[in-house]
Amino acid sequence: MKLEKLLKAMIVLVITAFMWGCGGGGGGAPSTPATPATSLTIVSSGGGQYSVQGNNLNGVAALEFNLVYDSSTLSSPTVTQGDYISGALFESNALTPGTISFYLVSTTPFSGTGQIAKVSFAEHTGTPAVTVTAVKMYNLKGDPI
Repeated sequence: MKLEKLLKAMIVLVITAFMWGCGGGGGGAPSTPATPATSLTIVSSGGGQYSVQGNNLNGVAALEFNLVYDSSTLSSPTVTQGDYISGALFESNALTPGTISFYLVSTTPFSGTGQIAKVSFAEHTGTPAVTVTAVKMYNLKGDPI
């Protein structure tokens, strides 16, 4: 009986010793900070001028999206490639009133944040809403991001 109590006490001590080293005591890999989300935003400069901004596009090599606007308050858009994506193959299609489709591909992935495109509307009234929709991003392998 005394031997049985001694064995149980030793087992409890061994288990306690093993558990002492477990947990968040510092032996694991350090946590990595959250990466800011990859996104596109619209910045209005006033007077019918808009900028499409790419945010945290690290590793993005191809991009397609639509810019949607109210064609009763904005019309006759002109699209210019932004400085951030200079060197990329860039195409836009503004044939459908209310929507401009954008397509771009680069042999070198983008890194960071910058202006994707400038959009100027020749005719503008009121305070129109302009939004980005249907965003698709890909890496150099063609995998979605």
